[in-house]
Amino acid sequence: MAESIKVAVRVRPFNTRELERGAKLVIDMQGNQTIINHPKGEVDPKKFSFDYSYWSHDGYKEDDEGYMHPEDPRYCDQKRVFEDLGEGVLTNAWAGYNCSLFAYGQTGAGKSYSIVGYGVNKGVIPVVCQKLFAKIEEKVVANPKDEYEVTLAMIEIYNEQKTKEEGQQAMTKTSVINLVDLAGSERAASTGAAGDRLKEGAAINQSLSTLGNVIAALADVAAEGKPPGKSKVIVPFRDSSLTKLLKNALGGNSKTVMMAAVSPADINYDESLSTLKFADRVKRIKTVAEVNESPTEKLIRELREENQKLMKMLGGQGIPANLTDVSGGGEVSEEEKERIRKEIEEEMRAQMLENQKALEDSSKSAAEKLAEMEKAMEEEKIKRQAEDEKRKKKPYLWNLNEDPALSGIVCHVIERTKVLVGKGDKCQVKLTGLSIMDEHALIEVDKQNIYLTARMNAKITLNGENVVAKTELHHNDRLLFSAGHVYVVHHPYQFKKAAKEGKTYSPITWDIVQTEIAEHSGFDVNKKGKTEEEILLQEDLISVMPMVNEANAISEELDKKKTFEIALVSPQARGMSKGRTEVMVKIVDLIHGNSWLWDRNKFINRKYKMLEMYQNHVDGDADWDLPQDIDPFYETVASHVLIGQAQIHLKCLTYLIGFDESVIITDYQAQERGYLQVQIVPLKENETPIEDEDDDYFVEEPSELVGKSMKYKFNVVGAKGLPPKMSNDVYCEFKLYLEDSPNETDRVTSKNPDWNWSKVFTHSPVTDQLLEYLNDEPLIVKVWGKQRIESVSSAQNLTTKELKSVKEKEKIATYMKKVSAGQGGSGGELDLGAALKKVEHMLLMVNEIKKLSDDAKANDKSTVDVSAIDAVLTPERMKLEDVSKVIEDEKKNPNSQVCCIS
Repeated sequence: MAESIKVAVRVRPFNTRELERGAKLVIDMQGNQTIINHPKGEVDPKKFSFDYSYWSHDGYKEDDEGYMHPEDPRYCDQKRVFEDLGEGVLTNAWAGYNCSLFAYGQTGAGKSYSIVGYGVNKGVIPVVCQKLFAKIEEKVVANPKDEYEVTLAMIEIYNEQKTKEEGQQAMTKTSVINLVDLAGSERAASTGAAGDRLKEGAAINQSLSTLGNVIAALADVAAEGKPPGKSKVIVPFRDSSLTKLLKNALGGNSKTVMMAAVSPADINYDESLSTLKFADRVKRIKTVAEVNESPTEKLIRELREENQKLMKMLGGQGIPANLTDVSGGGEVSEEEKERIRKEIEEEMRAQMLENQKALEDSSKSAAEKLAEMEKAMEEEKIKRQAEDEKRKKKPYLWNLNEDPALSGIVCHVIERTKVLVGKGDKCQVKLTGLSIMDEHALIEVDKQNIYLTARMNAKITLNGENVVAKTELHHNDRLLFSAGHVYVVHHPYQFKKAAKEGKTYSPITWDIVQTEIAEHSGFDVNKKGKTEEEILLQEDLISVMPMVNEANAISEELDKKKTFEIALVSPQARGMSKGRTEVMVKIVDLIHGNSWLWDRNKFINRKYKMLEMYQNHVDGDADWDLPQDIDPFYETVASHVLIGQAQIHLKCLTYLIGFDESVIITDYQAQERGYLQVQIVPLKENETPIEDEDDDYFVEEPSELVGKSMKYKFNVVGAKGLPPKMSNDVYCEFKLYLEDSPNETDRVTSKNPDWNWSKVFTHSPVTDQLLEYLNDEPLIVKVWGKQRIESVSSAQNLTTKELKSVKEKEKIATYMKKVSAGQGGSGGELDLGAALKKVEHMLLMVNEIKKLSDDAKANDKSTVDVSAIDAVLTPERMKLEDVSKVIEDEKKNPNSQVCCIS
């Protein structure tokens, strides 16, 4: 009999990040109903009904051992979750049914807490194991002759491949229990990865996207009321390794439960709503579970039958006497026949040996299998102990991941005095992926000191700052190799010394690393005194930065000749009078200089397609490079781009006074892009203009207009001085007051277009709301145009990396021009090579001063020898103060809202 998948939803307490943000509660639960409220009340609350709605947000008390006990009957603890879900899994398993429980939700929503647990708050998996073995002990006591075999199979899907698989399923009476903890459901939109993590992100995106497609298809099948095999709907189980494994759990022989975990916070509204919608689709799926037959006897019978057939064939009964040459139609020669018979015999004997081995394995006793497993576990234990001993004495690097559960999984022990880092064969610390060089860095250990030197052109940041010279490493230093390999330094000497002195180190998190990288890129990350919207903007910046790094690294690797930059775009620049500044991404064509602005969602979607393209390239797929129409790097010049917007204040209409002005057009960086000529003409009832001498239309106070009719003509005359590069197919658009659709002018190709577009607006009657709008809110007129493709020179032959280097040198040259102008003289162009050399000296100087400070701290000194600093600040280097000042001034410029991430 078909039965629906059981679905439970659980909401956790606020986490530290949400508390720091002053997050508001948007989740509510009433009985089995889960309600999610819009943070700003802009849409009605959305209600969902599930089998269980678990409130674990508040109403609990932690005892001395750390267990969370309910203080409020509404609170759901781990015990209740197991009683409702885990007990059913065990009961059905003992009855011979296959059972599945999988957890779904965004990273940090509480999936692993429900499935695995923490400390004494044990989740479903450990309690299932405890209860299972306790039940076996009871049964063995009651019937000592009975034999029970429990086989554990642990499978990790990484990069869409099974990387760990242990155990077999060959039991007299069997039940398969699947307990699945899925990757964070939002990671398809925020991996911040490169190299191996880059491919992982693409694979996770593929797995979860396919899972969503499978769920949608199964919901359609359930709506038809037919079993999956009889339905016309194709369920794409085979499109990913994850859905292949979950096939029985979702659409086959299994009793299935899903736990959906959601955040309670308004800042995670979109992710929580997405999870609830996914869970709502899952509850409509039906499965048909049956008590399992004995697979061992069936397997043995089938293997024996196959071996008997093979033996008959080897005896001459199965190999054809007359072999025909299918290419020519004639008979095969005797020599050829003999060769083919030998090949067939060899294949048959190999198959028989394989079958015999499978028979022997299936006939092994539980004791034999247990002995083999214990031996393997002991070998693994010895290996781990040896590794742990190394880490106590030697320095090492441990990986930091966006998902805390994956941090510390990879450790590179520095066992030699000199260790190379990179992807080359000579490297002892192997890193692969985007922009990782054959020899990326050199790590040197000199007694109790550790040093890092970046190889030529290698990208490395230490605690958010670029490494430009040999640098000493300290305990808990954060290293970013290229775009996505993040490691933390463990310095055993400093760690032991701090422990003796009673000092502790603060834990290092992914957010700390991304925040310091953003800070050293020139962004303000200080939350003190910031509004909620400003803090949200900071977090958006920090989350988008690693993704922009990824996109740039992929562009270099695939030589796509595109670069990506972060842009902060105000609501006015987006054609809105109110709202918050948003993080967008600017894509620049390095050949032609054309650029486009992508909103955050478009960029993230494109970035995941870039990840898939890169993965195909790495895998050697000949068709990795896609046609333009589906290439995620491609943007057509046929699409309009926003040249800028003009703000027109309408307060004059509240006094029925006209307007005839040239209004400045500015882009999102507040840079002037031209002028827009606009006329507003107040009209009489007969649509003739109101003249100055028309005393009947004189307005002393705007309130006099309430209840009357207002009519005026809005005329967009034209524009002057638009950028020539954007002067194709230019038009304006705007929405006035309560209009649903925008008004648009004709399209004109010119840098000085003349539109002479007009429209008569009538407001009858005039309301207080209209007067408030005219008085307070400017009308935003957007000016759009298409970009021209200008002729290119030898730049076409440069690589993406070379083109980016040229662009950066041009920026530095601009700084140098400013410096030169500030020093007086002719104000001519400085030599670019000399300018770059000066900047390099400045960076070395700063690095040397930092080293002096670090050495002093390491030796417990609170002062630095003045003569040592004087030796660094040579007269030649002192001249670089002006360069530093220009750069710092540019960072403080509020109009500099674009930062190139390279």
